[in-house]
Amino acid sequence: MASSPTILYIDNEINNLISFGALFRREYKIIPASSVTEALTVLKNGLVEIIICSKNLNGMSGIEFLRLTISMYPNSTRLLVSDYINLDTENKAQIFNYLIKPWDEVKIRQILKEAHALFEIKEIISKNSW
Repeated sequence: MASSPTILYIDNEINNLISFGALFRREYKIIPASSVTEALTVLKNGLVEIIICSKNLNGMSGIEFLRLTISMYPNSTRLLVSDYINLDTENKAQIFNYLIKPWDEVKIRQILKEAHALFEIKEIISKNSW
């Protein structure tokens, strides 16, 4: 049996981390992080297929954080949690999709499946590159 895909979810709001974990822990290995420092430690310790980040973090924007992760894990799929979408600014962080508040569980479940499929495709391509 294949292992569950790993999701790193960074959010200052602890209640968001708890509710996300409760909703998706059966299908995914959820690693919650309430700070940028905590999230960077997680990233240094192993592969994360999907990185989900709140737009507003303490000390750095979620977009800046996601941009930072590109060099560490180029194949990871990045998702941004936000109240709205601003494509001009956010394309530089290679954001695959958005989890818009308030959350729609069915929509998020579909986005997570697509995000993991994209990760798998990137992994295959990078392993087969010359």
